[in-house]
Amino acid sequence: MARFTVYRTSDGAIVGTGFGDPPSALPEGCATLPVGSDPETQKVVDGQVVDKIESELVAVLKVKRVAEIKVLAHALLSRTDWKRTRHRDQLDAGAATDLTDTEYQDMLAARQDLRDLSTQLEAEVNAKLKVSTIMAVDLSQLEALA
Repeated sequence: MARFTVYRTSDGAIVGTGFGDPPSALPEGCATLPVGSDPETQKVVDGQVVDKIESELVAVLKVKRVAEIKVLAHALLSRTDWKRTRHRDQLDAGAATDLTDTEYQDMLAARQDLRDLSTQLEAEVNAKLKVSTIMAVDLSQLEALA
């Protein structure tokens, strides 16, 4: 006989388990999975039964890892803030600029590349479901662009 799990789709809480065919009439806002589970220690996340403690740790770790990405990207961008500001000030004053137009455009493109990679890494972290895969997201890619 096959096992099944009934869970609330709103929060993943397991509200029932059983053997055989799942009930044809489910409470509103509930769904079933064709696997067994333990309502005390597990819940459903993205259609998978996971340990409650791991899923809570994953949620906290995602926030922490995204914050690390944001802080690193901001620090790397701030390295060139003064060049951008000086270039604009020189243009506003009608003075000769220290950067050529090509150098300035290259710097702006590099800054945008950092922003784009930061956004990509944040999305990669948020898509992960396991602690080990969240920690495997390589932040050195940002430093390589700087």
